[in-house]
Amino acid sequence: MSPAMIAILFLGLLPQAAEPSPADRYERAMGAIAAADWDAAIADLSAVLESNPSHMPSKFYLAVSYNGSGRTDRAIETYREILALDATVFEARMNLGVLLAEDGREDEAVEAFGRAMELAPDDPAPALYRAQVLGQSDRVDEAIDAYRLVLARAGAGTEAAMEAYRRLGSLHVRRDEPDAAETMLAEAVRLGLEDPSVFVALGDLRLSADDRDGARAHYERALGLDAGNADIELRLALVLRDSGLPDDAIRLIEDRDDVNALLADTYAAAGRIDEAAAIYERLVADEPENADHWHGLGQSHYEMGDFDRAVPALERAVRLDAARHEALGALAAVHHRREDWSRARDTLLRYLEIRPDHAPSIFLLATCYDNLGDAEQARVHYNRFISLDDGSDDARSFQVRQRIQALEAILETR
Repeated sequence: MSPAMIAILFLGLLPQAAEPSPADRYERAMGAIAAADWDAAIADLSAVLESNPSHMPSKFYLAVSYNGSGRTDRAIETYREILALDATVFEARMNLGVLLAEDGREDEAVEAFGRAMELAPDDPAPALYRAQVLGQSDRVDEAIDAYRLVLARAGAGTEAAMEAYRRLGSLHVRRDEPDAAETMLAEAVRLGLEDPSVFVALGDLRLSADDRDGARAHYERALGLDAGNADIELRLALVLRDSGLPDDAIRLIEDRDDVNALLADTYAAAGRIDEAAAIYERLVADEPENADHWHGLGQSHYEMGDFDRAVPALERAVRLDAARHEALGALAAVHHRREDWSRARDTLLRYLEIRPDHAPSIFLLATCYDNLGDAEQARVHYNRFISLDDGSDDARSFQVRQRIQALEAILETR
């Protein structure tokens, strides 16, 4: 017998490895899924289905594995196969809806979740998913109705109810319905929702209603939940500054290097003008075409009484933005303080083109004409001031009326 034949006979006598049973392959696949070894799971589950095409658990976890491996189309196809065999598999309907939504197929996802709702009438989850898809696809009215259906299904105080109220609040914000939005978001908070974005939204709503104290309370709560959040810090700092608490705002943002303009404005609001001016100097050097920075710099020098430096900065702001009425007003005030009546008059006339009924500027304009000897125009503008005067300065109002009488006497003698 040749050596080759001996070898063949010897190999033929070796015991053959037993082929794993479908049950073994299924168990092995479950282990592979737990380890996120999707390709191994797909191989074993596919083998199980070759021997038993109707084994529903293998088909379901095959879809799960396809999704885990990034083969979304195959996962969707497999879930559809499951539902073709048994339309009552709730988990397959839900997973199908999720994958369709992630794939941008909103109409199909809405239909899948709707079918899931029919399978589980008491479960708020499919209704919540359906509402979320409607909201994401800008079908706002349908989404609001869908979230109200979630509330009808969800028990009071459940997470589903909390989420529904939160989402309803966001949708009412998108529809520019602040009262309804605030009601929904407040209900979510009452149920225990601790989400900084919700408190930011509530703060924004209070701010739009000119309730700075309410806005401040919400922003502070949001910051407590998300300490160091730069956006929330900025919102809170703005509210603090505009609520007459600039020093509190400064403490919040003084260590940041990304809000120099706000910090400069806040220093100015706190009366720390020299610190504000120093920052504005840096800002105009970095952004020489920014009218806001030049206006801030000019205003700072004006308030420090340095008119020689205030004028060029304010003029630069006006050149960069001809409609910048604040800079024009400050520039007119500088010329008036320097008793440069002609320049003050000309600047005030430009300012009043933008703010025609600004009584203090009309008063200044009248004094310019008065000092320039133009009695007629002075009387016209003093009278215009009186017609707009809010009575906040009785002494000035009295003086203006006395001056009008004097000017009328002068004009009668001409």
